[in-house]
Amino acid sequence: MFDVYKCQVEVVKAYAKLRKMRDTPEVLVLVGPTRVAAYAKQVDSEIEKEGLSQYVLRLGELPQQRLPCLYHNAKAIIFASKCENCPNILLESLAAAKPLFVSNQTAMPEFASDAAVYFDPDNPEELTGLLVKYLDNKSWMEEMGRKAYERSLLYSWEKTARETFQTLLELKARVST
Repeated sequence: MFDVYKCQVEVVKAYAKLRKMRDTPEVLVLVGPTRVAAYAKQVDSEIEKEGLSQYVLRLGELPQQRLPCLYHNAKAIIFASKCENCPNILLESLAAAKPLFVSNQTAMPEFASDAAVYFDPDNPEELTGLLVKYLDNKSWMEEMGRKAYERSLLYSWEKTARETFQTLLELKARVST
């Protein structure tokens, strides 16, 4: 979704710097509904200002079932959110087995652990530096994709349901005694 805390403006700035530093075949794809119209306009303005209209796709809101296909066809995934409780997009991204460039804000490192590389979402230069360092490093990209997938196996609805039910049973047993 397009909202200030998702840091899409900073991601566009980082991508613009990346394009100036290297021959960049990668297209930046931004996905999500517009939650804050003024911020979405700011993102569009940054894309236009940097001359990136033909290199940045803003797809808007997509049905949930189409997102895994998008993740699996990405070269890498950038998740720059500053504020998440349970970052579902990050969890879905892990399962895509792609390298992840992720905000260093609370919740993200706890979920992704060593299966991502972290950056300050307010610092486009830091993200650019990481992209320059890693995007062309095939062995690193493959290794991080593998780590991401392995990390994703820790999370499942079945496991969550089973552990939640077990916790409820234990709580009931304590209350009953």
